[in-house]
Amino acid sequence: MRIVAGTRRGALIQTGKARSFRPTSDRVREAIFSILGDRVEGARVADLFAGSGALGFEALSRGADEVLFVEKQRVIAGWIGQSAESLRFTQQCRILMGDVTRLVTRGDQFERYDLVFADPPYGAGFVKPLVEALHRLPGERLLVL
Repeated sequence: MRIVAGTRRGALIQTGKARSFRPTSDRVREAIFSILGDRVEGARVADLFAGSGALGFEALSRGADEVLFVEKQRVIAGWIGQSAESLRFTQQCRILMGDVTRLVTRGDQFERYDLVFADPPYGAGFVKPLVEALHRLPGERLLVL
């Protein structure tokens, strides 16, 4: 998997051999970031259910200031860390291991983010509680599901 555009265009993202996640395709990421336009530059981004971290790394490549990656599986979180190192984004990345819905419900971690990407597992019932929890937080943010 590669970064589609920006300063790290064409750079590889570590994905290992896991089949437990489905990385967001190049075409979908390209469409999302085309719609977002200049909202990404300078943004503080949270990439929930991060998986490969493709959405967060794409945001950094396109000028985001920082990204919080939230991933439940230790091995996959390790791959995000490896990608951050190889892409030279370690200073702009923070990786948080844990259950997204519990962490968002606590709230304090997410108040400071301008843009939130959430690509939860299909049919797992995460969307409604996630949207409700983010809606309760003070401030404005753009949620991309």
